[in-house]
Order: sequence, then C-alpha cells, then structure tokens
Amino acid sequence: MASFNSLIEYLQMQKNEQQMKNPLEPLLLSLAREFSDDQDLSDRLQRIYQLLDHDNSGGVGCAEFCASMRKLLFAPPIHVTASDFASLTQDGELCDANGELGPDEFEAAMRKQIQHFAQSKLSLITEERSMQDLEFMQFGSLKMIFMEQ
Repeated sequence: MASFNSLIEYLQMQKNEQQMKNPLEPLLLSLAREFSDDQDLSDRLQRIYQLLDHDNSGGVGCAEFCASMRKLLFAPPIHVTASDFASLTQDGELCDANGELGPDEFEAAMRKQIQHFAQSKLSLITEERSMQDLEFMQFGSLKMIFMEQ
C-alpha cells in the first residue's frame, strides 16, 4: 500500500512539473519539429549558438544568453532568467571558469532540454489531444529514441 501511495505522489509531482512551462519551449518545439537527423540537429544548435555569442568570444554568459534569447524571433517570445540559465547549465557545472557556456556544452544542454521536452509531451498523450499533436509527439519521440542508439 505504501508503494502505491508513493507512486501516486510521484505521478502527481510529475504532472505538476509538466504543467510548469519551460521558457525555452518555443525554441525546443521548433527544433524538435524541424531536425531530420543527428547531424542536422548539431548544425542547427551550432547556428543558434553563433547567434547567442554576439561578441564571438566562444563563450556565452548568463546576461548574454538571456539578452540574446529575447532577440530570437519566436512567438511567444523567449524570456529566460538567471535561474533558467542556472538550470540549463546544471547550476554552472557546464560553464567554464568565467561562468560561460561553450558551444559543445550548449549543444549537450540543449539536447537534454529537447529530450525532456519530448518526454513531457509524450506523458501528456493520455489527455485529450488533436490527432496532429499526437502524430507530432510520436514522431518526435521516435527521432529522439533513434538518436540515442
């Protein structure tokens, strides 16, 4: 009985987390829909990184990341905070000594974000969704599974 209650609590916690919107969701949705294979995703992430690294220093700090994300043309606009940057960089573990995210670390972090995004969308599949949403989520999830192999 205790494990059943733990499962219920876990599922409720997962549902609550899913309801919290990721500020990168417009970007993640675009990437998940558009990439065709592993190399294409890498290329897209490199281009995004180049847009974020305005000073071409090879590192993107919190302020530069937040400001650059607001300039990307997404609807709704992407507004990230220092807290979001900390979460993306695993509380700075992916950053260098200057607190900046390099291109390889950015790609790794974004791949993880895309994977979490796809998983969260799949978990919502039991709720009422349109057929187009279901097909997108299934297709995107299959792409992510094949990329892991």
